Amino acid sequence: MRVPTSTYRLQLTPSFTFQSAKEVIPYLYEFGISDIYVSPVFRARKGSQHGYDVTDTDKINPELGGELGFEELISETQRFGMGWLQDIVSNHMAYDYENSKLMDVLENGDHSPYFDFFDILWDHPAMELRGRLLAPFLGKDFEDCLERGEITLEFGEDGFTVYYYEQRFPLAVCTYEDVLGRSLHELQSDLGECHPDFLRYKECIDWMENDKRMSGDLAILEKVAYFKKTLWQLYISCGQIRSFIERNVHEVNSNKVFFGSLLCRQKFLLSHWKEAMKRINYRRFFDINGLISLNTQDISVFERMHAFLFDLIKRKKVTGLRVDHIDGLYNPGEYLRRVREEEPDVYLVVEKILAPGENLPVDWPVQGTTGYDFLNCLNGLFCKRGSEVNLNKTYKELCEVHSSYLEILYKNKKMIAEQYFAGDVENLVHLAERLCKRSHVYEKVSFIELKKVLIELVACFPVYRTYISPEGCSEQDARVIQRAIEGAIKRNKKLNEPLHFFRDILTLNCKKYKDIHEREALHFTMRFQQFTGPVMAKGLEDTTLYVYNRFISSNEVGGDPDKTGVSVDEFHNYIETRSRIWPRTLNATSTHDTKRGEDVRTRLNVLTELTSEWEKQVKKWMRTNESKKDEITGKPVPDGNDEYFLYQTLIGAFPFLDCEHGRFVERMKSYVVKMLRESKRNSSWIEPCVEYEKGCIEFIERIFSENQFMKEFVPFQKKIAYYGIWNSLSQTLIKLTAPGIPDIYQGSELWDLNLVDPDNRLPVDFNKRMIYLKEIKEGILNDLIEQREDGRIKLYVVSRVLTTRKKHKEIFQEGCYVPLKAGGEFGNHVIAYGRQHESTWGIVIVPRFLTSLVRYEEVPTGENIWKDTYVEIPQSVLPRLRDVFTNQSIEAEKELIIHEVLNKFPVSLLVSSEEPC
Repeated sequence: MRVPTSTYRLQLTPSFTFQSAKEVIPYLYEFGISDIYVSPVFRARKGSQHGYDVTDTDKINPELGGELGFEELISETQRFGMGWLQDIVSNHMAYDYENSKLMDVLENGDHSPYFDFFDILWDHPAMELRGRLLAPFLGKDFEDCLERGEITLEFGEDGFTVYYYEQRFPLAVCTYEDVLGRSLHELQSDLGECHPDFLRYKECIDWMENDKRMSGDLAILEKVAYFKKTLWQLYISCGQIRSFIERNVHEVNSNKVFFGSLLCRQKFLLSHWKEAMKRINYRRFFDINGLISLNTQDISVFERMHAFLFDLIKRKKVTGLRVDHIDGLYNPGEYLRRVREEEPDVYLVVEKILAPGENLPVDWPVQGTTGYDFLNCLNGLFCKRGSEVNLNKTYKELCEVHSSYLEILYKNKKMIAEQYFAGDVENLVHLAERLCKRSHVYEKVSFIELKKVLIELVACFPVYRTYISPEGCSEQDARVIQRAIEGAIKRNKKLNEPLHFFRDILTLNCKKYKDIHEREALHFTMRFQQFTGPVMAKGLEDTTLYVYNRFISSNEVGGDPDKTGVSVDEFHNYIETRSRIWPRTLNATSTHDTKRGEDVRTRLNVLTELTSEWEKQVKKWMRTNESKKDEITGKPVPDGNDEYFLYQTLIGAFPFLDCEHGRFVERMKSYVVKMLRESKRNSSWIEPCVEYEKGCIEFIERIFSENQFMKEFVPFQKKIAYYGIWNSLSQTLIKLTAPGIPDIYQGSELWDLNLVDPDNRLPVDFNKRMIYLKEIKEGILNDLIEQREDGRIKLYVVSRVLTTRKKHKEIFQEGCYVPLKAGGEFGNHVIAYGRQHESTWGIVIVPRFLTSLVRYEEVPTGENIWKDTYVEIPQSVLPRLRDVFTNQSIEAEKELIIHEVLNKFPVSLLVSSEEPC
C-alpha cells in the first residue's frame, strides 16, 4: 500500500482543468507534497463546479480535459513520484438527461438493465407514483406549466424528448405510437401503402407499441436503439415523414388534454419542485432533488459503478480513495469490505463526520477519516477554557437568544424532518406500520402517531447514524439508540410505549414479536439509518450552525458549538488513542466543506482570550451602526443574532491587504445571503425574503463606507489578526507533525481567509505561491516575520516540515506519539510532544494564548518573553537536535529551555542530528 506523507486537495472545474493541475505539480512537489487529492473526475453535469453530480462513472469528465488530459496529469504526477488520492461518489448520481442509465430507465421501464440501479420506491403507496419516478423540477404546478406551454415535446436524434426549460426527459418507448401513429392513414395515403419508407416507419411503430418484452433483455434494448436510429434516418431522408412527425409533434403540444394524458403514461411524474418535500419516491442526497441515490448495496450495481475505477487502480493510475458521504449507503461496512476485497492495497479513507465522543467503527477496513474529528479537537486547543461564561453572557444580552444549543438543534432537526423531509418520513412510517401490525401489540397505533414517534426519535438522535447490519448491533450503536429513546421519552412521555417498540426493532431485539421477521426489522433499521444522517446534516450543519452564533469558530462540521476549549491533556489523550487505532488517517484543518477557512478560526479563537474587550467592542459597533439599519414591519435589519454573526465573520475573514477590501465587500454580500437562507430564520432557500436580504446587503455596504465604524473596527481587527498569525503557525505545525497524514486544502499554504462554499472554491493564485516558494528558499527569517501578513511565513513552515517528513518518514509515519510536559512561569502557554522511532526523535514546541504574554506587534520569541519556561524531555532523546526552521543546533539533556528554542522563530520542530552542537 502506498501511504501518502502528505496530501494536497485540488478542486477541478471547467476553468481549472487537468492541464491547470499539471502546471502546478512541480510546485506541489517542490514544497513537499507526496500525493494530490483530487475532486471527482468522472463525467458530471455540464458546467459542474464540484463534480459530485456525476452522470457517468465509466468516463472521465470531458470538461476537465477528458481521457487525454487525465492521462497527462497522471504522467506528470508519476514523473515526480507522487500518488493520486481520488474522491469518489458512491451514494448518488445526477438526476439529469446526461445520466444515460437513469434516462434508460425512464425510456424503457422495467425492460431497462438499470431498472434497479437507482434507489427508487416503485411501489409507493400513492397510486399516482406507482411505477413512476417523481420528477420534482417544475417552477409551478404541472397544469400551469402545461397550459403556459413551458412543457413541450420535441423529436431529435435521441428520439422523443419532453422539455421543461433545461430539464429533459425521454418519452417512454411504449408510448411512441401515440405520437407517431396519429393520423397514420394520411401518411399512408401520401407515401403509398407499399412505399419502403412507409413500411419501415410502420414497422417501428408496431414494434415500439408492443410492451410485452422481457425485462433487461439486451437484445430488446438493441432493437430499441435500432428502431430509434431508423426513425431518425427516415426523418432526415424523407421529407413527407419529416413533415408528418413535425405536424404530429405540433398537434401534441397544442392539444393540452392529449399531451397531459400522454405525460400521465410516462415513467416520470412531473411536479412542482416543492412536491418532493411532501412526497417522494426516490432517495436523494439530503434534500437536493437533482441528485438521485443508488442501490450500491446491490452487488451488480456495485460492480457496474466501480468497474472503471477499479481498472484505474489496477493500472496504478489511482493509489488512494476517499469515499464521499459514506453515511448515505445502505450498509457502509459491507461496501468498504467489498472495496477492500477488490483492491487490498489501496489507501482508503471515508468522509465520516463523527459526533463529539463518537468513534469510527473499528471493523471498517479503512485507514481513517478525512479529518474533521482532528480539525475540531485541534481548533479547541486554541480556545481558552472558561471563556464560555462571558461568551454566553454577551450572546444572550446582545442577541436575546435564551434557548440552549441542544434545544435549538432539536427544534431545527424536528423542523427539517417535518417540513423538508415529510415525504421521506412517510415512506419510513409505511415500513413501520407493517411492523406494528405484525407485532399484535402496537397494531392500533395510528399512522399519524407513528409519524410523531419517528420524527421525535430522529430529532433526538445524538449522532449522524448507527451501523446496525446483518452482523448485528454493536454496543456503541445500542447506546446511541437508547440515548435517542430516552431523549424522545423525556420530551414526549405519551410516546413511551411505541418508542420502546422501536428500540426493540432498531436493535434487532424482536424475538418477542413472533410474526415479525428479523429481515423486515433489519430492512426498516437500515432505511432508518440512511435517514438520520440527512436530518442531522440539514438540521445541524445547514441550519443550527447559522442560528446558534455564540462563538462561530466552534460552529464547524463535526464540532460542538456548545463547548469551548480543549485542554492539553485532552488533546494528548485524543491523539494517543487515535494514533494507536488510525495511525494513517487524514489530518485536516480546512476542506471544501468546512464552514470557514482555517485562519478565520485561528483569528476568532483569540476572542476567547479577550472576552471582555470583545464585548465592549461589539456593543460599541452595534451602537455606531444602529442608524445604518433599515426596518421591516418595525424590526431592524439585520436583527441582533445576524449582526453578531456578521461581526465575528468580519473579525475572522477581513483581508490583510487594503487592495482586497473591495472584493471582500462583494464576497460578504454573497456570503450573508447564503447565511440567511441556511439559518432559515429571516429567509430561506425555499421562501427567500428578498426584502430582508436586501436590507442586510445594504447594511454591509453602509458600514464599509468611510465612517466611524471602520475607525473603531480596523484597529481591533488588526490586533486579533496579529495574534491569529501565531495561532495559525502553531496549528499548522501540529497538523503537519501529529500522527496521521497532513492534508492541505488548495491555497491554504498561505493565509486561508475563505468562507463556506462557493467562497472557498474561488480560483487559487498559484503563480504567486510559486514566486513565494522561491523567495522563502532564498530569504531569511527576519523578513518572513516582519512581512508576516503576506503569508510567506506560513508557506515556509509548511514547506520545511513537509520536506522533513519526506526525509524522516520513519519518525512521522511509524513513530510513536510522546506527550511532553511544559513547566516554568509560562508552561501553560506551551504545547509540546515528541515523535519517536527507535533512537530518532522529532520534537514539536508551539505557543498558545499569547495575548497575555506578548504585546501587540511584539514577536513571541526570546528570553524576555519566555523567562524560565521549559519542556521536559525523556532521557532517550539524543543530546543533539536541529531546528528545521532556524537550522540552529540545540543541546538537550533533561529539558529544553524555551527561550533558547524559540529565540529566532515562534514555533519549533527539532529533529535528531548526528552533527555536533
